[in-house]
Amino acid sequence: MAPNIRLAPATLSDIPTLGRLFASAFAPDNLRHFIFAHGYDHNLSIQYSRARYRSAYDDPSKRFLKAVDDTTGNIVGFIMWSVIEEQGDESEMDTPPPLNSEFNHAVFGRFQKRRVDMMRGKRYIYFNTLAVSPDHQRQGIGEMLMRHFVSVADREQLDTYLQSQMVAHKLYRRFGWVDVEFLDTDLDQWSPEMMLGVHRVVCMLRHPRPIRQSTNYEHVRGR
Repeated sequence: MAPNIRLAPATLSDIPTLGRLFASAFAPDNLRHFIFAHGYDHNLSIQYSRARYRSAYDDPSKRFLKAVDDTTGNIVGFIMWSVIEEQGDESEMDTPPPLNSEFNHAVFGRFQKRRVDMMRGKRYIYFNTLAVSPDHQRQGIGEMLMRHFVSVADREQLDTYLQSQMVAHKLYRRFGWVDVEFLDTDLDQWSPEMMLGVHRVVCMLRHPRPIRQSTNYEHVRGR
């Protein structure tokens, strides 16, 4: 496990670090090859992630929680979630240059539409991000963040929806999420020469446990 890890709300000054950490953690994901119009660019990915999280930080419905390595003071992981008061239609995705508008609308637009359709009319938590630095993965940090999060969801007695990459699928199932639907993307349609095959994302839902059954995790108020 991770004995020197401390959880704390992320602050505005943490946003550049969170953007860099997200870009590094998700760089191996095959979808990243197609997000930008001219192929994957790690520096662009960092810039885009920072801008996205900076905008999200100003949204009062969103919460950020960071994991800090107290031996170095470095942020080594974080989660972000939001409370959707009542799911209705959402505005179309904004895909300004240098994003690949066609790919993002076709793939991520479909992901968004499935979430909206599944959760329409409900108040729920949308678990958006779990990211752990590549140098600190498989050390229990993701599990530590998830333990805190499920205590929040149980305390608020809200369903939680997420869309999982296969690499994190088992972790989410361990914390009570169940599979609802598989969203497959044939990446060979976008770049046959790369031979990446089918990319799978799993739509998952978790119902809150009765509070009396919830584990008494340490409570850290997430921003």
